Amino acid sequence: MAKIYRTSSHADGSHGMPQFEIRGNKIYRTISHVDGYTSQAQYQIRDDKIYRTASHVDGSAALPQFQIRHRS
Repeated sequence: MAKIYRTSSHADGSHGMPQFEIRGNKIYRTISHVDGYTSQAQYQIRDDKIYRTASHVDGSAALPQFQIRHRS
C-alpha cells in the first residue's frame, strides 16, 4: 500500500510517519495522523486529481483539492 508523508516544505514540517494511506483510489488517515485514525476515506483519486469525499471532516467538495503530477 502506498503511503503519503509530509514534505519538508509542509506548513507543519516534515514527519517520518505517514499521514495518509492509499487503498485503491481512496485516501485514508493512518493511525499516525495528527488528528487520529478513521476508517472513513478522506479523499478520492479521480484521474490525476484528488477530491474530498462525503466523509471528509470538512465535507464534500466538487472541486479537486490536489493534483497529482508525475515527474518524468
